[in-house]
Parts: sequence; structure tokens; C-alpha cells
Amino acid sequence: MITRAKACLLGCCAVWTVQAWAVPPAKDCTAIVSALERLTCFDQAAGTPARVSVVPVRAVVVRPEIVELVEANEAAREAENHRFMALVRPEPNGEGQQMVISAPALGAAAPRPLLAISCQSKITRLQLVVAEPLVPNRLRLRIFKDDRPVGAPRDWRVLDTGQVIDAGRGLPAIELLRELGGAQRLRLESVDYPPLDGLVFDAQGLDALIKQERELCRW
Repeated sequence: MITRAKACLLGCCAVWTVQAWAVPPAKDCTAIVSALERLTCFDQAAGTPARVSVVPVRAVVVRPEIVELVEANEAAREAENHRFMALVRPEPNGEGQQMVISAPALGAAAPRPLLAISCQSKITRLQLVVAEPLVPNRLRLRIFKDDRPVGAPRDWRVLDTGQVIDAGRGLPAIELLRELGGAQRLRLESVDYPPLDGLVFDAQGLDALIKQERELCRW
């Protein structure tokens, strides 16, 4: 829209031009059928910033791969079998194979904690898998082999989701596994987390499975 103005003073006149951007009249918005477009039209006419709808994003919890491996292994377990059993399958990237060995804690209430030995991406791991996430980020545990302690208590790290308690990867895990040969029973001792204290696992036949894992992970 262009507006002209004129002023005279002492016989001298001046004329100036004022130019402004025209704003569509609000009444034009009423002819728009779409409610959203009509609202946008009114906002523009009134100089109101466009409304932005914010959709909340839910956090996606990624389950640790060892949990899925153990569940796949345990799915084949028969009710009367409490010994360690193994599963070998291709790595997710198709390069080589991965292996898991697992067994449930004897006499524990369901869902039972599971002791797991695995070879993933050529790395040996020794871990405890539980159903309910744990709050502490570290636990002090010690393994007993037929009532004989395997070394001193050490820190086991509670991983991301709280379902996996990790004794170590690579050399720390291998050092423990080397000491478990010939065991009939394995027992966990916890000095700071009573629910895990005294868990017992049937280790008969575990030697042969550890040998298989050692060959796969090459240690």
C-alpha cells in the first residue's frame, strides 16, 4: 500500500511517499476450508509466529546382545537339565561365529540368574545375566570352585541396562576361566549384594565347553 502526504509551510510545499507492505485482511482467511491452513492464515494476518507441534520422543532401550544370546540358548533347555549348555551361531555381521555357554543358578527363584561365558567378536567374556535391572554400578564378587576360592574378590561391572554384570572381557575373563577346569560346582560370593550371594551352578561338563570357546576365540 502506497500513501502520499503533503505539507505546506510559508508557501513551500513538500510531498513525500510512504510505502508499506500490505497485510491480507483477516476476512480472507474465513474462506479457507482446511482448519490448519485457516489458522495459519489468521496467524500470519495477526503477525503471530506459526505454531509448531512438538511430539515427545520415547527413549529406545537397546538390549545387550549377550541377553539375546543367552535367551536363545536357554530356549532349548529341558526342565531337568541344569548344566551348562552352548549355542554357536553366525556373528551379526556375518563374519565368523559367536558362542555362548550358560547355566541357571540352582535352587534360585525364577527367573533365575544365569552365568554366561561367551565369545563375541573374538573377545571372551564372563558375565552374570539377571532378569531385573540392578541399581549399583559395581559389585564385589568372588567365584568358588568346589568350595575353593578362585582368587580374591574383584569388581564386576554392571552394564548399561542393569541386567548384565561383567567380570571382564579378554584377559581378565580368560584368567578366571583358566581356573575353572575340573570343577563340579561353581559358587558366587558377594560381600555387598546379598541377592547374588551363594548362587550355585552345576559345572559338570563345563571343561569341554570352555575348550570349544577357547578354540573359537583363539586364546
